[in-house]
Amino acid sequence: MLIDGGNNDDGSLIVNYLKQEGVKRLDHVIGTHPHEDHIGGLDVAIRNFEVGKVYLPKVAHTTKTFEDLLLAIKGKGLKVTQAKAGVKLDVGPGIEAVMLAPNNSSYDDLNNYSAVLKITYGSTSFLFTGDAEAESESEMLRTGYDLKADVLKVGHHGSSSSTTQAFLKAVSPKYAVISVGKDNKYGHPHTETLAKLAEAGIQVFRTDLQGTIVATSDGKTITFNKKASPAKERAPDDSRAAASSNPVTPPASTSSSGGVRIVGIDLKSEVVTIKNTSGVAVNLSGWKLVSQKGNQTFTFPSGIVIPAGGSLKVVSGPNAQTGPNTLLWTKRYIWNNNGDPGALYDAQGKLVSRYE
Repeated sequence: MLIDGGNNDDGSLIVNYLKQEGVKRLDHVIGTHPHEDHIGGLDVAIRNFEVGKVYLPKVAHTTKTFEDLLLAIKGKGLKVTQAKAGVKLDVGPGIEAVMLAPNNSSYDDLNNYSAVLKITYGSTSFLFTGDAEAESESEMLRTGYDLKADVLKVGHHGSSSSTTQAFLKAVSPKYAVISVGKDNKYGHPHTETLAKLAEAGIQVFRTDLQGTIVATSDGKTITFNKKASPAKERAPDDSRAAASSNPVTPPASTSSSGGVRIVGIDLKSEVVTIKNTSGVAVNLSGWKLVSQKGNQTFTFPSGIVIPAGGSLKVVSGPNAQTGPNTLLWTKRYIWNNNGDPGALYDAQGKLVSRYE
């Protein structure tokens, strides 16, 4: 089974990879929705393999990429099977594959037409979500589908438009895979999505950081070809704070990520604003924000990236409110209102920025 085919330039990459894996026939080809970054290489794959069935949602698109796909399907004498909730795929004994979306026939955004597929093999399960956004996630929740899965292919490349708290809770995955282009212009994956995954203790794999991710199931256990980001344990107060009992001594050296700065600390409201003034995205995984007077430390979850020119906030205190590009430190008070310098250290412990 092949789900999506990347961009137009990815066709030969997909074909070569599948042939190296010994694939000679594609029983099922699924184009989750007609955006170029999902169906771009499918025409090449269809032309290069024997194909059983092709599944597409019932929505057209006026692009040459979509036309190329339809021509490839026609050229093989195939017909399109509509991808929609309730469709079951015959994938052999011991394996169940069922589509859980789309659940509607009309959406304002093409992403919500995405075919969502759950595959169950033995006691293991995978949920592939395409670019399904909050609207589609809500529909899946309302229908009462069993969304629980061990592996979640995170929707819409980790965008904040997808992976709502309710949906993530229903899926409750052990592992999350984010398929996303390196240094993409959209800033994917978004900070708030990464924060949700980290807070839930989910191990995260990212193609922009780790390359090709291969998950293998024997029906009981799932193994990966790469090492996941470590799951984050929740602190007793439901925060992701890392309270340090030892004083932090600022090192003399400074990180090369000189474009990242603390640009403001509102001691009363407990809001720290960090900005990336450089021209490249910076990965903050393992970085530390320190309240120097109280010797308290916040460790940034794995996978947190601040895009070029972007900013994010770290909030704390009983009234802390999370939102876009906002990370929760803790529901306890952290900053001393009478004055409390803040320091930012990179993953190697080098001082990046200090704010008084």
